[in-house]
Amino acid sequence: MRTPDGAVTIVLSLRHSERPAAPERLPTSNIMFYCDDLARTYEELKARGVQFPQPPVAQPFGWWSLFQDTEGNRFALTPREAS
Repeated sequence: MRTPDGAVTIVLSLRHSERPAAPERLPTSNIMFYCDDLARTYEELKARGVQFPQPPVAQPFGWWSLFQDTEGNRFALTPREAS
């Protein structure tokens, strides 16, 4: 995937081993996507069948959520502006 301005490119690949066991603490991701409205984006993606190991939740740093693709890769989702 590439941003419209070409400044950022993300390459996703299939996992070649089984997914590790889920951590016992709050799940994390090294990739974060920003959205304009976290609650609305969460509802839209969930309605399309996207899996959310962590629905939107307030954290000390602001609102945050976590979704995953069909291979189990996890991605953080947060609003652009602090809520």
